[in-house]
Amino acid sequence: MDTVVTSLFVKSKKRSIWLDQIRRDRRVPNLGFRIAFILAADAGRDNAISERLVEFADRVGVAPESLLRAVDRLSRLGYVTFQRGKYKAPCRIQISKRPAPNSVTPS
Repeated sequence: MDTVVTSLFVKSKKRSIWLDQIRRDRRVPNLGFRIAFILAADAGRDNAISERLVEFADRVGVAPESLLRAVDRLSRLGYVTFQRGKYKAPCRIQISKRPAPNSVTPS
């Protein structure tokens, strides 16, 4: 049986540091890290994803309610900003420009 090796790509050093902070923060659940990883890999130059909530939840592999809870947690911790779209409009999840308060900084 052959082993498949997949390279994961994060677009910038700042995003890598941001993602590492989230990985080290014990207050962030596993789902929160999964969402952060997708955001770090797929966000555009504006550091944001604009996508319908249902479609993003499908991409992450969870129910929309679970996605909302995890994004709300990341938002309350200061890692992202979240704007919910109106009916059938895309929501916007953006990487915060400032470091999260009380986050663990990489050593």
